[in-house]
Amino acid sequence: MYYDAAALDRCLPYPELIAALREGLKTPCVTPLRGVHKLDADANNQLLLMPAWQQGEAAGVKLLTVFPGNPAQGKATIQGIYVLFDGKDGTPTALLDGTRLTLRRTAALCALGTTCLAPAKADDLLVIGTGSLAPHVVQAHAAERSWKRIVIWGRNQTALKAMADQLAVQGIKVETTDNLEAAVRSSQVISAATSSRQPLLKADWIAPGTHINLLGAYTEEMHEAEPELIAQATVFVDDRDSVLAESGEIIAALAQGLINHDHLKEDISTLVSNPRRARAADEVTLFKSVGFGALDLIAAHCLAQRV
Repeated sequence: MYYDAAALDRCLPYPELIAALREGLKTPCVTPLRGVHKLDADANNQLLLMPAWQQGEAAGVKLLTVFPGNPAQGKATIQGIYVLFDGKDGTPTALLDGTRLTLRRTAALCALGTTCLAPAKADDLLVIGTGSLAPHVVQAHAAERSWKRIVIWGRNQTALKAMADQLAVQGIKVETTDNLEAAVRSSQVISAATSSRQPLLKADWIAPGTHINLLGAYTEEMHEAEPELIAQATVFVDDRDSVLAESGEIIAALAQGLINHDHLKEDISTLVSNPRRARAADEVTLFKSVGFGALDLIAAHCLAQRV
């Protein structure tokens, strides 16, 4: 059975997907590091392979291509497919649209990170980016709690307005801004979903008590936040080995001697298994995600059990 993007939207609504990740991450899962293969020398086109398995339950692999020049041709940057296998006899059980699966599980994980780490009364959200992931981040957060104010920012004002209109059709009201610094300074929760190679978030913009999610940078060349911001925050990660190998922000902060490996606290599996102590009122928390195979496996297995 093949599940396209529309089927994933229908069969994996955000409340159920977030709950599935919260429970599924409590179960040990083998997740080898993502295989990244450059397809050329100049265009940064890549082939990604992401396997994962839970013994006796399920196994799967996601195959993705990343072609940064695609948007100029009206095509998605990231395209792919996910293959799910039965964990008892190895039978292929489902094929899923890998692009939509990535968007939905990443957005759901981001909302879960906010739930685990942000102030309980935070009701002011800023989402940075206008790519395909950003509206899903808004949708997932809107499914997890009520927000007094949701603001979105992006470099492309046309894309920003289109995103706001798209969300309005779904019943989610957002405000747009062209002043990133002012928006950051006034937001309690910030989620960045970009592929920026220059830091967007400055350390001295962040107010005490803020929670930040960094989702977009998954290579050493990408940076959504200054290394100094990493150093001043209490940092949590989705998967420690993956973040240390792939996160541009973390690698830069380590290379500059601003942090050591102990600066990275619990990963998301530990957070959902053992809820963290109450955060200090002025503590800046940061959740860094580069994505790892267990997330796809949990989401795909959840879909297979629901249909």
